[in-house]
Formats: sequence, structure tokens, C-alpha cells
Amino acid sequence: MKIILILIIILGGLLSLNAEQIVSLHEARELLLNNNPEYLAKESALKAAEWDMHQALTSLFPSARLQGGYNYLDPKPFAGAQENYSISYGINVSQPVFMGGKLWLAYRMKSDAVKIAKADLSYTRLSLLGSLETAYYNYLLSKELYVISQNALDIAERNLETARTRMDTGTLSRAEFLQFQTEVAAKEVALIQAENNRQLSLRQLRNLIKVDISDVLPVDLQLYEELINYYQNLKGDEIEAVKEKLILYGEENNPLLIMTRAGQDISRKAVTLAKGNFLPTVNLSASRNWSDNFRGEYEFDSSTTYLLSLSLPIFPLFDNYSGYRKSYHAYRRTEREVETTEDSIKLAIEAALYTGIASARTISSAELALQYAQETYNMMEERFRNGLISSIDLISIELLLTTSNLNAVQSRYDFLKNRTNLMNLLNLEDDGSLIDIMNNLY
Repeated sequence: MKIILILIIILGGLLSLNAEQIVSLHEARELLLNNNPEYLAKESALKAAEWDMHQALTSLFPSARLQGGYNYLDPKPFAGAQENYSISYGINVSQPVFMGGKLWLAYRMKSDAVKIAKADLSYTRLSLLGSLETAYYNYLLSKELYVISQNALDIAERNLETARTRMDTGTLSRAEFLQFQTEVAAKEVALIQAENNRQLSLRQLRNLIKVDISDVLPVDLQLYEELINYYQNLKGDEIEAVKEKLILYGEENNPLLIMTRAGQDISRKAVTLAKGNFLPTVNLSASRNWSDNFRGEYEFDSSTTYLLSLSLPIFPLFDNYSGYRKSYHAYRRTEREVETTEDSIKLAIEAALYTGIASARTISSAELALQYAQETYNMMEERFRNGLISSIDLISIELLLTTSNLNAVQSRYDFLKNRTNLMNLLNLEDDGSLIDIMNNLY
């Protein structure tokens, strides 16, 4: 009985420990990549594409086949036969000499398919991590907004008590007192909504990493101080120069662009492959066989055969021509797709840069505005206690304080989310690499 009790206590402790699991952003990223079925499927797709490429490569080399046979006949096949059975064996080697370029092109197309699979894996990784970081930041933001709502309610309740005292002393009208009561009720509603948003944000994060976490660790903005300072110090022509560097890097490394360009390469090779259908094919084979010819004495006669075969397509030519035209227009379509993707990626990188600069500069301004709003509110609150300002004045500055607090918090997470977006567009995961690109060190 004691053993069962101990096991129950240990199990309960483990469950309690799991329920209180708190993860960092780095741990959440690892959990996502280890548990996400879409990412794991892309990894398997890449391995399959690599083996498919290896298989296509082997078709360029000679193939050899061993063969053997046992032939039994009753009665004997001919008068001079000594046995009812015959044993034979042999080897056959064949080598494609010219196939209209089909084998080489097939290998190169499989190689392009591997590029697409690698880029697709990278794109899926970036997309999933981007979604995770956004959800992570949204949850942290919802937590801070909840704290702001709680503080706003505390301030409103404190002001209500001050207003009650002044109304009891006859220095505040009942209409003004009702305004403070309305403010408290509104702040209570806002707090309930903030709590609901916090719970929903946590649930979304749990669904992404497939782990029932209880909370996450905050993100230290000091880790991104170098990038923030870099953004804040950019001016005029420097911004345009940085934009061109980022676009140039993005054109070479964006996984979506890599996929579309590899698809274009496959389409181009498909056109050449379709042209090869009009060309002859040449194949060389050699075989050597041994047979005892029903003698049963294990004395084998050997024969060697060499064969050079040539095949030239004649009819129907229209099928081959139709295949060529189809592949040509498919290639033209991929050209337009690459052009469209390039334009969209360039625009997205440009927008991410400008938004990042604006959000980095907003952080300092919003923090400064919050500081001023807090100092102003402290003075106005004291003046209200002394009856020097009206209730409207205090409520207005209280609203300004809450708004400034919201702006300061929002600006930090806007910067973090935009940074994630830009890093994904450039296929990067390190801020130092981003700054090196901006400084033309790549």
C-alpha cells in the first residue's frame, strides 16, 4: 500500500511539473521543429528527392545482368542428346550510347528537384518559425497588455476613492463622481478582455509546439540593441543603399525564389528533352552465354553476341511536336512566375526594411512619451486631490498614460515581429549576419 502511495505521489509530482512547464523562445523553436508533422514530412521529401537523383545518375552507366537456366524436356529433344535437361548461363552488358540527351537531362532535372526540396524545407522551416515567433510575441504582448489593463483598473479605483472623498467633503459633484465610476466599469471590462486574449494567445502557442506549457520566458530586447541602434542611425541615402544590399541578398537566398527558379530550370530542360524525341537513339549491348546442349557432361559451348541498335522516330511526329509545344508554353509560364515572385520579394524586403526602421525609432519615442505621461499624471493626480483640476482633466491624462503605455509595449513587439519577417525573407536566423549584409560584408 505504501509503495502504491509513493508511486501516486511521484506521478502527481511529475504531472504537476509538466503542467508548470515554462519554455524559452529557443526551446519553443526546438519543440516545434521536433514535433511538427509538416516539417518532418518535408525532411522525408528531401531525402526521397536525393535518392531519386542518385537513381537517375546510375542510368548513365552500363548495366550488367547475369542469367542462368535449366531446361528439362521429355522425351529427349533430339536423337544425339545424352540427357533430358540442359544447363545454360550467361552475362549481358548494355550501355546507352545516345538517347537524345534524355538520360543526362533526366539526371539534371532530378538535381533541380533536390534544389526545390531543399528550398522547400528551408521555406517551411522559416514559415513555421516565423509563425511560432509571432505567436510567442503575441502571447508576451497579451501578458503585458493584461498588466497594463490591471494597472489602469488600479489607477481608476484609486481615483474613484479620491473622488468619493472629495464628494463627501462637497468639493466634487455627483456627476463627476459618476464619471469615475464609469471609468472603473470600463477598465474592468477591458481587463476581462485582456485576460481572454492572454488565454487565447497561450492556447495558440500550445497548438503550434504541441506541448501543454504554462508560460514562456520573456524576450530580452537588449539582445537586439545592436540592430535597433543600427536602424536608428540610418539616414537618407544610407537607407537606399542598405535596401539595395538586402534586395540583392534576398534575390540570391530567398527560398521561395530558389524554388521558382529551379522550377524554371526544370521547365527549360523539359523543352530540350521534348526536342530530343525527334532524334535517333543508339544503344550498345554485348552478351556471352554458355550451354551444355543436353550433353550432361558439364562441357559448355560458348557464344558471344554484340549488338549496336539504332532507332529513329518516324510516326507519329505530331505527338512529339505537341509535347514540345506544351513544354515550351509551360516554360514561358514559369518565366512569368519567376518575374512575379521576384517583384513580390523585392517589395516585401523593402517594406520590411522601412517598417523596421520606423518601429526601431518608435521604441525610443514611445518610451520617452511614456516617461513624460507618467510624470504628468503624477502631478495631475496630486492636483486633483487638492481640488485644483477637474475630473475631466484627470481622466484625460489617465487615458494619455494608458495610451502611452500601450504604445511603448506595442512598439517593442512590432519591431520584433518585423525583424522576424525580414529575417525570413532573407533566409537568416542571426542578427549579426543581417548587419553584416547591410555593411556589405557578405
